[in-house]
Amino acid sequence: MRISTAWLVGVLLVLSMSSWAQDVPEEARRYMVRGRTAIEMAKTMDDLRYAVKELEHAARLAPQWADPHFNLGVVQEKLGNPGAAVTSLKRYLVLAPEAVDAAKVRDKIIALEYMQERTAQAQSLSGIWSGYTVRVEGDRFTAEGSSRPAPVQVIFHGGVLVGDVAHASQLPDVIHRFEGQITGANIKGIVTRESFIEGRSGCDVPLERSEFSGKVNDMGTQIVLRFPRTTYRADYTGVFWGLENCTGVSAKEAQQAELALEPTLPTGGVGMELRFDTVDAVPEVIRIFPGGPASQMGVRSGDRILTIDGQVSRGLRGVDVIKRLRGEPGTTVVVRIERGGSGTSEDLTLTRADLAAMVATQQADAGAVGAKKGVSATSSGCFIATAAYGSPFEVHVATLREFRDRHLLTHAPGRWFVAQYYEHSPPIADYIREREGLRAVVRSLLAPVVQAIRYPLLALLVLAGLLAALGYWRYGRRVHPLAQ
Repeated sequence: MRISTAWLVGVLLVLSMSSWAQDVPEEARRYMVRGRTAIEMAKTMDDLRYAVKELEHAARLAPQWADPHFNLGVVQEKLGNPGAAVTSLKRYLVLAPEAVDAAKVRDKIIALEYMQERTAQAQSLSGIWSGYTVRVEGDRFTAEGSSRPAPVQVIFHGGVLVGDVAHASQLPDVIHRFEGQITGANIKGIVTRESFIEGRSGCDVPLERSEFSGKVNDMGTQIVLRFPRTTYRADYTGVFWGLENCTGVSAKEAQQAELALEPTLPTGGVGMELRFDTVDAVPEVIRIFPGGPASQMGVRSGDRILTIDGQVSRGLRGVDVIKRLRGEPGTTVVVRIERGGSGTSEDLTLTRADLAAMVATQQADAGAVGAKKGVSATSSGCFIATAAYGSPFEVHVATLREFRDRHLLTHAPGRWFVAQYYEHSPPIADYIREREGLRAVVRSLLAPVVQAIRYPLLALLVLAGLLAALGYWRYGRRVHPLAQ
């Protein structure tokens, strides 16, 4: 990566305005000049690292000299190290609190600290997501895992069997590797699908590379990657099927594909469902799993989670909170809770329990509302929607869950409806979950409901339009009965 000429000029101006009149050791001045020269010569980011070494020497030899720290901060920011840049600039302000640029430096520190927070959020995505290994280092994003390639159309020429045979169900899972940059919630880069062998006779489908784009949802609980997949045609000839020979593979067309990844979490949890307020981002307990670890320690609906194992929860995304609460059964987690708006807090040590075992225990208690299904820090309680979409983290499920929390659970009729839903929906969800065709039907039915929740004004306008059209149709039939 080449260095911007305009940026170089700006840094050199800063260097030229340094307080050379200060009584500093000559050797420190020497390293300062070497640092300036290294910046002048820099063509790449690696070249700038030489400047950092020289400026660090100058700072060590003249610890009360502010200028090396300022210029270190500028170069460290350019190198993509906001943490080191913040440390250098703060030291500059300590040594030169009355500097003419002090206000601008303070603003720069705020901006860099924000960059640090966003970088930490991005790096917290590293882990296993739906079988894919995701790594985030700085702004570099990689995800690698196995999944089914696009279908291959097989054409057999001659012999007993002639025609098109779909081999999609027989294709092997192949490695897909996504490499790119992550900026905030957006990801862009190149996806590589490895080559693979189609069929018994060795039709080699070539390696494929294409651009992809992706996005992390607001809660950090889902990564959606979109990319083109090329379908191929494999031609075979032979006396009859089973003794065929591959004569070639050709590309047909590119289809847009979407890969939704969700975090793979340990099986142990504390047995509570949380809501994340978008204003202050402090997780609030909205439901407790009866008999679970949180219930046994007296956690109640309305309590707020202030810290998890000493980590302040304010500002953490949902996936970060969930990762900290989940763990192997038998391990412990210390949470500091604030009792429902009281302002008082206490630390509780919760021993994680197996979530599947908690569900099985609740299934034996037929008298409990919602006993057929438990809720946890990662379950939504939206059983039918979760079954249809395949995950409690899916964005449509999250929308329905938020509607439940903000609108249904705030009044008695809504709470009664939710209780009835929890009591009767689990067996329906189980039936839907095992039937892909039915899942697709349910998704198509839920989609307009979700859109109406997201865009209520638009939904009202559409409804008004439909009612107006219906009224016009009925009016026309009544006024002009012979116009048939």
